[in-house]
Amino acid sequence: MITLVALSVSAAVLSHAAVDFSLQIQAVAITYWAILGAGLAQSWSRRIDTAA
Repeated sequence: MITLVALSVSAAVLSHAAVDFSLQIQAVAITYWAILGAGLAQSWSRRIDTAA
């Protein structure tokens, strides 16, 4: 779920940044990277490979 939110936020921020300088505003950039980091963390599998 968070991965989908991060993907949606990325599309929105990048499309807005194409016509404006929104990522140069520090609050927008920090929030964007925090959401993107949470989405990236959720996209990795938590299963541990025990076959050795």
